[in-house]
Amino acid sequence: MGRRGGHSRSQAGTVYVERKTHRSKDSGEKSTKQRLPIAPSAVRDLLHPERALDVAAQLDAQLAAGAISEKQRDKGVALGAEVQAALAERGLLPAVRTVYQRTAFQAADSTIP
Repeated sequence: MGRRGGHSRSQAGTVYVERKTHRSKDSGEKSTKQRLPIAPSAVRDLLHPERALDVAAQLDAQLAAGAISEKQRDKGVALGAEVQAALAERGLLPAVRTVYQRTAFQAADSTIP
């Protein structure tokens, strides 16, 4: 699960809870990405099951405003329910961890003294 900030002006103030499933090309299946668009103020309630965020109400407001389609609303409600259920069943808490390895290449004759 990941959280990503909105980038377009039409969706200013929207963050996305994402689930990405990567599949090998050899399997013949396509990778998928599911997104749940919510207000930044609702993230804490979504990630703490005891707060019980009403995902449907959040998405109904976006649907009424024309920000999302009915199909996106339905998929978002399903994803939100799955996220909340997984957090509650497994006793998971939010955490941030970043791990990366950086490699840089430079031509031998392009060094600036």
